[in-house]
Amino acid sequence: MNIKKKMSNKSIRGVIWHDIARGFYADRFRYLIAVLMLAGVLIILGNHEFGMMDTIFFIQGGYDPVLIIKEGKIVFPFVWMLIQFLVPFMIYSYCNDDCEGVGIDFLMKCRSRRLWWNSKCLWNCLTVLSVYAIQYATAFVYGLCNGNLSMKINYELFEKISNKSVPDNAANVWIIVYMLVMPVVVSLVTALVQMTISMFTNPMIGMLAVMAWNVMSVFINNPLMIGNNSMVVRSSVYNAQRIQVWQSAAVCIVVYIVVYVVGMIGFNKKDILVRED
Repeated sequence: MNIKKKMSNKSIRGVIWHDIARGFYADRFRYLIAVLMLAGVLIILGNHEFGMMDTIFFIQGGYDPVLIIKEGKIVFPFVWMLIQFLVPFMIYSYCNDDCEGVGIDFLMKCRSRRLWWNSKCLWNCLTVLSVYAIQYATAFVYGLCNGNLSMKINYELFEKISNKSVPDNAANVWIIVYMLVMPVVVSLVTALVQMTISMFTNPMIGMLAVMAWNVMSVFINNPLMIGNNSMVVRSSVYNAQRIQVWQSAAVCIVVYIVVYVVGMIGFNKKDILVRED
């Protein structure tokens, strides 16, 4: 009996990993586009000779809370928004497409809607992690080419070329930790929100919803505007007067749990046999 149970569990794991591999294969061309987009960002950097950490800070460090009008021009974080677009772009429609295709066969094999939903959530998480792995690898290569793999950030340089202030304590190691971890956490949350919305509407609405959420973060300095929590320059580790780390973590944890449960309950009630004409 135990042997049969183990074989059954092994079979289920195989089906899940096949499902995830199918998702990555479906996004293979999107990954190529993501690499090209990041290469474009590096071209924007020009000849500043940024190191590895400088590059990551430029890409996803974020911008100060106030939308500044400098010399008659609105300073908008276009680079940060471009990076925020990458995850929604990668998540886009696989879950919906699979729900109307091979995914039904997977559901029949595992005989569990909960397992199907967990499989998609796992694919969702791995996709987010892969996007950030590409970002960090790109930053490493760029720093290597410039002969600068330092773990320090040249804040004074950023104060001159972009809307980023100098932190209270430039030697604070928690700035680096926050910058490497929290953007990933925030993207995990927004990716799940996007996938859940897409499941019950359509992929375009899901993507536009999370993009709008991020755009509002530029103008509204509040942890409920999820994008704020991914910007280290808006965090208390960077400036003590800004959003507290516990607030950012609490928002991410609560939203993720709520959306995960809502998505599972909703999928359990979803009629997956309905097809669009």
